[in-house]
Amino acid sequence: MGALLPVGGLGSCAASMCGGCLAAGCCRLATVGTTDTTKGARCVLLWLQVVAVLLGALMSWSPTSWLGWPCDNLIPDWGVCDCANYANYTDEHNCYVDQLIWRAEASAVLVFAFLGIMCVSGCAKQAAKDFPIGKFLILMVLIVILLFVPNSWLSVFGSVAGVASAAYLVAQTVLLMDFAYTWNESWFTNAQNSQREMNQGGYKKWMVAIVVAAAGLSILSVVEGILLFAKFTTGGARILVCVTFVVGIVLLVISITEWCEHGALLTSTVVLAYMMWLDYEALSMLPVDNGGIATGSLLPRWIGLVICALSLAAFAQSVSFSGKKASVPLPSPPGEQAEQGQAGAAAAQPMVEDEDDDTPEGLDVSDFSVQCAVHCCAAVYIASSLAPSRGDWTFGARVIAVALSLALYGWTLVAPKVLKNRQF
Repeated sequence: MGALLPVGGLGSCAASMCGGCLAAGCCRLATVGTTDTTKGARCVLLWLQVVAVLLGALMSWSPTSWLGWPCDNLIPDWGVCDCANYANYTDEHNCYVDQLIWRAEASAVLVFAFLGIMCVSGCAKQAAKDFPIGKFLILMVLIVILLFVPNSWLSVFGSVAGVASAAYLVAQTVLLMDFAYTWNESWFTNAQNSQREMNQGGYKKWMVAIVVAAAGLSILSVVEGILLFAKFTTGGARILVCVTFVVGIVLLVISITEWCEHGALLTSTVVLAYMMWLDYEALSMLPVDNGGIATGSLLPRWIGLVICALSLAAFAQSVSFSGKKASVPLPSPPGEQAEQGQAGAAAAQPMVEDEDDDTPEGLDVSDFSVQCAVHCCAAVYIASSLAPSRGDWTFGARVIAVALSLALYGWTLVAPKVLKNRQF
């Protein structure tokens, strides 16, 4: 009876059918859904970032528990499993942790970079609108593929990420300045509205709130400076802290003078507190033999990730960078319409047809390219935070980021005076 039933053949056939169905289902799932609004497209990128971080954290939580059997029986000494023989690490566990995080974040960088390339090559509508679920599947497939890539390649990515992460710190400065200006404008507008309504109590309440918030941030900046001065005792580290604090105070004083019409006390204190945090970001990458402190004495890594998450979440809710308006033609005045007659209507018709490119009215594809660039830089920064590659090059790049951030804020204060014909 057993000879009449080809059990092995049935098993192979069933496996092939299940594999085929699974592949077809994944392909079908990847093409499901569209993103018809700017906020929706931004949220897809934000959730891609979140999923990449979660996958990297989960894979590196207890790597030997799930990599033990595959590395011993299936792919020994190949890809990520080569950690046992990788000379750059003395601890196999730390090798697994860093390599898995780098693989997850490198996959995110590839996805964001690919979407960005599509944007600049004329496919921005497709990149922003189509296949939101497919983007997550591509991320997961890339992580699996990178598991088989040599560890030396990902170590190069980790070293480059440490230096390139400075770009995101500068971008984060821009996001923070936008938040600080918006915060100050919102509270000051509330105070002005109360004054117009002859509500002196409300006016004083909002003005006191601005002063108290600025005072709290100023105290926080001083505390940050003292802690950095005490923790990092080398001359170069203390010079960096002192110069940053003094320049920040100078910019604060300039911002509250009558000469600087666009400056604000609250905004300057927010920037000053963040500049001291940037000093820590730079000094945390200083090698121990050059005056840095041991990894165990540094702040928990999640603090930097929380700041990054808040800035990205605020970025997803911010106003569109391109300021693109809906492509709806404005109606002509009645008299002008009468003069134009049918010829004018016929001439306007081709223009409407050219603008009807199947892009949803609520979707700003120009803004999507900026989002991709920022998230690509953020993925690099996250890789450098979760699996830091400390060195002189990383430290130098982050010191440059501090200088550029101070220069950017200083430019926002003087730009209205230099470029008088521009509106800010």
